[in-house]
Amino acid sequence: MSTSTNTIPYLDGWRGLAIVLVLQSHFGLGGGGRLGVALFFALSGYLMGELLFVKNVPLGRFFKRRISRIIPTYWLYIAVAFTLAGAAWYQAPYDVPGDELVSTLLFARTYYPDSISIWAGKWSIGHFWSLNVEEHSYLYLAALAGVAGLAGVRRIWLLALSTIACLGLNLYYTVYPPGGASPWFARSECAALGLIASATLRAFRHEMPALRDGAAWIAPVTLAVAAVCFSWSAVPLLAITLGPLLLAVSVNYMATAPALMRRALSGAVLRWFGICSFSLYVWQQMAYEAYLNHVLQRQLAGVLGIAVGAVAFYLYEDPMRRWLNGERRAKHTAAAAAPIQAEGQV
Repeated sequence: MSTSTNTIPYLDGWRGLAIVLVLQSHFGLGGGGRLGVALFFALSGYLMGELLFVKNVPLGRFFKRRISRIIPTYWLYIAVAFTLAGAAWYQAPYDVPGDELVSTLLFARTYYPDSISIWAGKWSIGHFWSLNVEEHSYLYLAALAGVAGLAGVRRIWLLALSTIACLGLNLYYTVYPPGGASPWFARSECAALGLIASATLRAFRHEMPALRDGAAWIAPVTLAVAAVCFSWSAVPLLAITLGPLLLAVSVNYMATAPALMRRALSGAVLRWFGICSFSLYVWQQMAYEAYLNHVLQRQLAGVLGIAVGAVAFYLYEDPMRRWLNGERRAKHTAAAAAPIQAEGQV
């Protein structure tokens, strides 16, 4: 949910569509939230495939970018949520146990403690199941990118096996669910199917020229069918199997989608939501739970959640990311050097 796509407007819009669906499911007429999160996963997988298996970005730089974007906002939110859990301004007081706090900070809350679900509603962290999935996937894909060469195995085949394994676990757990308090379909080895599949397809398209270009109909048709898979409650299995795989195909072939579709996703409103999406996703949760606990009216909670997320992006997330990446220092250095360079040219 956190990788910049500012140079590709329609991918900003893809992310914007994802967060709009999540917000509308929380504060609108309901529905669309699962599709929205799946859109995030598919885009993240595509971008991770691009960085790790096409551009071969050094792992140090890869993790520096991920950390600078995610950790400051994530940990600040946890600090606020931890404080409010004890203050109990809209729900029963909850003294967060130390092991639960540590596992939350380390993106392990969907697994530990196994005595209480991440969706128990004791404090406002239920939405972080998806961030756990993303972080685990980043670690896994980075490890695969680094280790595959040492093992003498082509990375695309390890990626393909990973996709098959995720799909197999979704099918297996449907019949034989594992233990643990959090639902199995929120566990990374299952929920990461669309993300891993998207990274896999991106790597295959890079190494196999026959897959690089696709017909204009591929992206819109697969997106439409995926939306049906996520909304068709009569066959819930589609939302954890076929739906994520179709989204992986759609985002990978978005560059060859009809111009009208790309222009729609590149609209200013969707792009804005996409650029601010991480802060919006993180901070809307408190407003959503305030609505669930009858403290705020639904639409008012939605407006408040979006406003807080936008302020958090502009005043904290984006400045902190730029500072940690040295962008501000580089800008000041370039500005200071400009007069000297100008004098040398006179």
